[in-house]
Amino acid sequence: MLDAETRIGDLLKAIPKASPGVKPIMYPQGHIIHKEQKAAELGFNRKQVSQFQRLAEHKEIVEEVKAEAKENDDLPTRTEVLRKIKERDKQERLVSEKEFRGYCRR
Repeated sequence: MLDAETRIGDLLKAIPKASPGVKPIMYPQGHIIHKEQKAAELGFNRKQVSQFQRLAEHKEIVEEVKAEAKENDDLPTRTEVLRKIKERDKQERLVSEKEFRGYCRR
């Protein structure tokens, strides 16, 4: 399931958002589709789109969660991947804040 959600995230990332200056997808029939519209057509809400794209951006964490789940005879979940992504982002933020503070003290 995680592999499918990650792939959906990859595909959704390729669709441009509706914003000034961004060209939407033009279909041969002349229809214009933006990411939000296409996602809704596929039955995905904004939260799901965001989560799928986060999975696609952090494939290494998806693989890590799948390996841990297999090792523990458990099921890998989107929730666990998103938790690990959030945890890693927090760690990186703390490290960069410490580096910044150290740089400012010089």
